[in-house]
Amino acid sequence: MNIFEEIKKIPKRVMPNIISNSLNDPIEIMSDGFTFQVNKEATAGVLDGTLRFEWFPSSRLEFEGIYNGEAPDIGSDECTILLPDSSQEANVLLTNLTPAKNGWHISGIINDQIVISKGGAVEEIRFYLVNFPDFIGDGIRDEGEFGPGLFSGRLPLENEDWSAVLDKIPEVNHLKKASQKKGGYYISHVGLIKPKRSIQITSNKIKEVIDLLHYFFGFCCGTWSGPLFIQGLNGSKIIWQSFASWKTGAPQRVQSWFPTHFPGKISELFKGFIQKYFEPDIQKTLINAISWLIEANHPQNIQESSIVISQIALEALAWTHLVELKHHYTPKEFSKLPAHKRIRKLLSELSIPTRAPTYLSELQTFVKNELRTDGPGTLTKTRNALVHSTKKNRKLMSKMNSTDLYQLRQLGLTYIELSVLALCGYKGKYSRRGWKGWKGEDEIEVPWVKKK
Repeated sequence: MNIFEEIKKIPKRVMPNIISNSLNDPIEIMSDGFTFQVNKEATAGVLDGTLRFEWFPSSRLEFEGIYNGEAPDIGSDECTILLPDSSQEANVLLTNLTPAKNGWHISGIINDQIVISKGGAVEEIRFYLVNFPDFIGDGIRDEGEFGPGLFSGRLPLENEDWSAVLDKIPEVNHLKKASQKKGGYYISHVGLIKPKRSIQITSNKIKEVIDLLHYFFGFCCGTWSGPLFIQGLNGSKIIWQSFASWKTGAPQRVQSWFPTHFPGKISELFKGFIQKYFEPDIQKTLINAISWLIEANHPQNIQESSIVISQIALEALAWTHLVELKHHYTPKEFSKLPAHKRIRKLLSELSIPTRAPTYLSELQTFVKNELRTDGPGTLTKTRNALVHSTKKNRKLMSKMNSTDLYQLRQLGLTYIELSVLALCGYKGKYSRRGWKGWKGEDEIEVPWVKKK
């Protein structure tokens, strides 16, 4: 058997045309063909400059260059920029203006989404993710200097209508390590998505798919990770592109349920997620729950606010599941239930244990000594004590130390993650939050899967 011939049978990796060279490296998008106009009445002039995506102090589209027209007003909100191959005039905020030899040196921020189309049918969509976690995926082939090689870097995602792959970019392994140590953004993965059947890929259809992926990958990562730099392809040619000040999450590593040491059944989750995403009765709640989860999971968010946000997300999921989907309660009956019973009933329906896990030992000790209740009871009692600052509640909070609050925060986030996973029919492994042991031992099967 010729090993190289066997390797050639393995699918080839998706090659990126955008790669981060260093952490927080600005991504240059284009560098010529711009037209700048200071207001609707003014004559447009040539802007000799560049358009780039910046990560700090916030993710945004910036332009900079020499403009040869009449002087704009600094801080003006009437300025527009026109890019080549685009009929769209994008509104910009001018932030810097200085005289130059051939006009004015200007720079600013583009406030609008920009779409550039060269015409033709889009056959597949290429996109990128930032700071997405590693995973044990399918094998893919990489053409190296000394011949083809293999690595387990592919996550296949599909449902009845769409087929997608997400591939790791091995050239940025050193940036992943640097980001984990000191924080920072880098483009970690590239993906391709295409329809399985004859679907015309319009700009509206692209937006619909990208919005769905935005919430799906955000849920997996525990923070916003993309998609960014969306490109419509016809063969190997880029015929459609979209640029915007995309929302990116924390520049440092965050905790998430997403398994990194064992293969997960993420493709099955993707199918269930798409099904729920397009159900009118649950779509908005699903989107909100993921947004609240990410906000509560942000490392700069304090423990107390995360606990409050977690209860909001869980009550919303409880209403949708118990009242609108399963019809176990009428709206009037549900409104009479205290918060802890709403959340407890949701978790019980989804086969999620309501008792705080034993590995959250400090929280368990506090609950046993002070509250004598389960996880939903602890979450809601603590939330009430934070929101309603009575003497009794202040006394309760004074007994909770930082470890208790941290572990309760992780428990609340776990409840949200497991609820979404259960609603989407996921039956793989997940990573337990607040785990103190070896990495890898934290990853177990979801609790609603019966052990053989």
